[in-house]
Amino acid sequence: MYKDEKNKSQSCKQFAIGYIENGAVALKGSSASDNPDTSAVAQRFSNASDNPVSSSVAQGKSNAAENPVDSSVAQGKSNSADNTLDSALAQDDSNASDNPFDSSVALDDSKSTEVF
Repeated sequence: MYKDEKNKSQSCKQFAIGYIENGAVALKGSSASDNPDTSAVAQRFSNASDNPVSSSVAQGKSNAAENPVDSSVAQGKSNSADNTLDSALAQDDSNASDNPFDSSVALDDSKSTEVF
């Protein structure tokens, strides 16, 4: 936990941001969400969503959605949708839809539709 056990100095490489009501987690050089209502998780040099209403997860150098109403997930250097009403999922260097009404999924270097 401490970089130098004798001096008790820390060597932090990640951070979770303030104003959280429930929880935010940032691991391995990542940034967790600012002002999440429920939760946000960022792992492996990823960025979780800003101001998620329910939850947002980003893993593997990915970016989860901004301001999702329910949930958003991005994995494997992918970007999940912006302002999702229900959910969006992007995996393997793919981009999920922007503003989907119910859900959108993009897999394997693909792009899902925008505003369907």
